[in-house]
Amino acid sequence: MKNPENQHLGKIPNDMITFIPLAKFNNRMSFRERIIFEGYVSDVQEDNHGDLNEVTLSLQKPENPDINTALRLIVCQGTLEYFEDEQQGSFQKGFCDAAHVGVDEASIASIMTLESGDYISCVWCKQYCNGDGAGSWFAVHSSRITINEKGVIDFYKELYNNLHLQAVTDFPSPWPSSLGKLELRIKHIVEDVTPSAKLIAKELNLGVRDAAIYVTAALLHDYYQVLQIAESAPDPHLHHSNRNAVRACLFDNGKIDEYVSGLSNYEKTLIEEMIVQHAKIAVELPEEHAQDPRFVQLCNLLRDADKCGIYKIIQDSMYVLKNDWGFSEEQIVNCRSKDDNASGISEKVLADFMSGQCITNTDIKTPADWVISQLGYLYNIHSEPALDIILPLATTYIENLPTFPAGVNDALRQCLDFAIQRVAK
Repeated sequence: MKNPENQHLGKIPNDMITFIPLAKFNNRMSFRERIIFEGYVSDVQEDNHGDLNEVTLSLQKPENPDINTALRLIVCQGTLEYFEDEQQGSFQKGFCDAAHVGVDEASIASIMTLESGDYISCVWCKQYCNGDGAGSWFAVHSSRITINEKGVIDFYKELYNNLHLQAVTDFPSPWPSSLGKLELRIKHIVEDVTPSAKLIAKELNLGVRDAAIYVTAALLHDYYQVLQIAESAPDPHLHHSNRNAVRACLFDNGKIDEYVSGLSNYEKTLIEEMIVQHAKIAVELPEEHAQDPRFVQLCNLLRDADKCGIYKIIQDSMYVLKNDWGFSEEQIVNCRSKDDNASGISEKVLADFMSGQCITNTDIKTPADWVISQLGYLYNIHSEPALDIILPLATTYIENLPTFPAGVNDALRQCLDFAIQRVAK
């Protein structure tokens, strides 16, 4: 297995480490020495010789993720015979009768099923028994994230089916119906954003655990918006990335645990923050997370995957301008604002775009302003794999625009060329 490159994990809080209880030692025993190994498994090598299994793990230590440490374990017939850490030295045959190092069955099972991306904590203890002799004991706890992707998709389908029944009884309904909006939103999540996240994670060679967190956040990033469209949200007026909304629908009620297992509290907080940040013009982390490289990287990567999905939605610009922004067909063709006080490209929107700024919704007056606002997303893409997805979509997006008055389409093409050149630098 290939070691992840440039994977910054940040410091792992204590809630991520669950040690096997040491209470099995009786009260006459106390510990003379204890050594703890902890980190992410970045590589696993196994060498089997009959009853003898040798497992060599490469661990990325939480306090220094740029250094890989080798931990070598030899298991014989369900017994840990030997283990060695390249930094700590080796420890062999711990009991004074030259028997094996004490280790419980759960730890043996954990050792033999470890995979790249698991988080593990290992404890080696050397103790004495009121002068009766010394011994050693070893325990391993491993944690692996499992995503119930089917469960998330089935929940979205259930909401869609329920709304479909309501839509039939309410027929005819104004177009686009809530049913149509819900279908588009589910496709955005399941067919556009989540596959983009998987591809970006693969291209960046993210660790297995961070990739799982990334995909989980992609599946759930518009969860509250889906509830809103299906008229099942706790508060229909909150923005779908509002922190209170995200917590209410996924975290306060424990819903997150139905869709993904093996998360620490730290990682749940990370997923919450990724969803909260995904719709902002730029990531603005709270002070307590602003220096954590995992929060910085994964929050930006979720925004990248979301923008990949948005560029697929906006290919039908006429649909979006009419149904999401409320422009009439006449206003679109003539590229005029709804109040008819502006036309073409607004001066402020063009100036902000040419200075490398993203465009805020409040500054959008005309259909052309909206087009430029979508091109502005290019300025805040943080990964090359996302740009590889988006740039061809941006080109077809400009080519398939409605025919605006003379000069507007050419100006928009020049804006795209400008953005591509700026991003390339």
